[in-house]
Amino acid sequence: MRPVKSTLAICILASAFVANSTWAADRSCAKYNVVEPMPGGSSIATLEFDDVGEPLDAHAVDDIRKEIQSQPEGTRKPILAVFFVHGWLNSACSHNYKDFQEAIKWVASAETSFKVAGVYVAWNGSSLRGVPNIPLVKSVADYSTFWSRKRAAVRVAGVPATGAILQLIDAIRESDRMQRSSGKTTSKIILIGHSFGARIVEFALAQAFVAKGYDSSIARLREERDTYHKAKSDLVEAKKRVNEAELVRAGAMDLVSSSEVKAKESKKAYIEALKAKDVAGEMEASSGDAVQHAARSLMASTGGARAIALRLKSSMKDSISEKLVSISVESKADDALRDIDEVMSMTSQAMNDEAATDSNGVRRLRNDMTDLRGFANLLVDVCDEKNIVSSIVLPKACPSILLDGQALLSSVDSSIRDIHILSVAIASNRKAKKALVEKEQKAKEAGGIEETANADLNAAFSAARRAESSKAVAMTERDSDEAKTGKAGSTLYLDVLDATRPPADLTILINPATEALHTQQLIREMCKSPLVRFYRSLSAARPPWIVSMSSLGDWATREAFPLGATIGSVMVTTRSVNGNRTGDCAPDIFDESQQKLITHTAANLEPFQSHEVCVREGTTYRCPSALKVADSLDSEMADAIPYVKFGNNDRYSIQSLPHQLTRNSSPYWILSIPTSVVPSHSDIWRDDFKSLIGKLLLKATEVTNACDGPSDCERIVASIDADPG
Repeated sequence: MRPVKSTLAICILASAFVANSTWAADRSCAKYNVVEPMPGGSSIATLEFDDVGEPLDAHAVDDIRKEIQSQPEGTRKPILAVFFVHGWLNSACSHNYKDFQEAIKWVASAETSFKVAGVYVAWNGSSLRGVPNIPLVKSVADYSTFWSRKRAAVRVAGVPATGAILQLIDAIRESDRMQRSSGKTTSKIILIGHSFGARIVEFALAQAFVAKGYDSSIARLREERDTYHKAKSDLVEAKKRVNEAELVRAGAMDLVSSSEVKAKESKKAYIEALKAKDVAGEMEASSGDAVQHAARSLMASTGGARAIALRLKSSMKDSISEKLVSISVESKADDALRDIDEVMSMTSQAMNDEAATDSNGVRRLRNDMTDLRGFANLLVDVCDEKNIVSSIVLPKACPSILLDGQALLSSVDSSIRDIHILSVAIASNRKAKKALVEKEQKAKEAGGIEETANADLNAAFSAARRAESSKAVAMTERDSDEAKTGKAGSTLYLDVLDATRPPADLTILINPATEALHTQQLIREMCKSPLVRFYRSLSAARPPWIVSMSSLGDWATREAFPLGATIGSVMVTTRSVNGNRTGDCAPDIFDESQQKLITHTAANLEPFQSHEVCVREGTTYRCPSALKVADSLDSEMADAIPYVKFGNNDRYSIQSLPHQLTRNSSPYWILSIPTSVVPSHSDIWRDDFKSLIGKLLLKATEVTNACDGPSDCERIVASIDADPG
């Protein structure tokens, strides 16, 4: 290994003199398709830039965008896009392309719920033209391109590459917005840069990362949050009004039901009262007929008695020789006739219902008939054959008087019976009349109750119709507010996801060949931004935006890069940075000379490192930092926070460094990884490394996954506001 490193050092020294030579970089490789379809609907595309950063194919971005967004209708899937920018000594046709192709196939087989799209960002990082194919000569020539390729990487990281990558990311985000609006899984974007490719990624997107932290959409999110909150509040009030209207409507319907019952009951009572009235009327009519019949019978019997009495009176007048007796009898007969006439008059009144015959009238009738009976008995006694005086005084008149007296007596007895019958009939008729009056009154009252019940029922129906109308209005307002809330929530949901996501969901820099100064500048600006402060406020396990990893076997960035960078910075003026705070999430990361920052990568300077890889031993993980903090007084802080487990059977775990060993708590993670995961500078596409990328992606999208709906997103915006920074 030492001879190789010595050769590399010589080559780097030589490269300082050939960096500005007229030799042209070589792009002589086989023709390739911009977009290459792969099994299962996935694809891999090549986006290539020339030595000054111009795209080789002006239509490549459009072709790649169409391929990424094109999916059969009805089978659309979220997109998992993996961008890879290769490093030094590679090109569009080098072994890196084949390795990346195999990695995309591996991802596509593991993530079947996504459309996997690989984008291979190529540039001329390989050899010089016309170099003899002699291993030693070619090796010296390749390594001598260190400085020219380092500068080329900066040129490639210009506006065209930045624009092309961001255009493709935006196309994925736009497709993702359509997917998310239909409730689909969120698309994912991974951006990987290797070696000088990592330099290209960091230089090309540094401004995008800084701008994202100060995105003005954060202010818009507050407005959208307030709009959504107001819409939710209006919806709550609208739902209350619907509930109140429903209670009123239910009360009105209850009133309708009870009014219907009362109306039915009152109608039934009215009908029964009318029936009772009709029955009473029939009884009154029947008793009236009985009175008429009894009166007619009494008139007939009384009339017969009168005729007999008149005949008696006449026959007595004809008995001259019997004057003395006849005068007495005639007087009695006149009294009897008057009684008969009075009975007949009262009976006539009863028949015509001209006056009610009370109990006194009936008593007088009986008395008159009793007197008449006494008269009849007198006549019978006068002419009794046992009465010697009468037989002498009235020898001629007695036979007829006796007969008429007996007939009168019989008529009087009939009249007395008829008076009794009439008396009973009159009493029954009077009772029937009274009952009829009562039934008529009850029927009238029942009719009034029915009329009132019907009026109440109509009023209840009117109230129910008004309540139904009010409920319909309230429901319309509620539906409108629900639509407004849904629209405001959807807008907030989608915009929060966009605003809180960095340019790529996960950016991985593997064995990056970038000066620590540039990394520190990027971290400084990131730490100042409100969005990064929000990320840091989520939890102790803060999700990353960028993960920079250097293999412990990467001697190229650990030894060769400082040597080449030192030679190249001979004419650069540097100063001390003592006390220069880089932000509250990475205070004073490096407070020595800028010279060290421009000659080393951040991963090879301990103060920059934020995480470490621990290896499982049994049921626990052994971390390199354990020995360094073993004697710390703050021993409970020696335990690192487990973030990500990866590898076969979770052999490895990425954990945060104990606070005693790091000043970097930004979303720019920096760590060293063991050679068992990435053996060297160039050998990166191992299974454990691919597993690590997947686990880091899950960690990086915790914020996205936390926003499952508008309410969650509203809380996220509240967290941004609540973070004092």
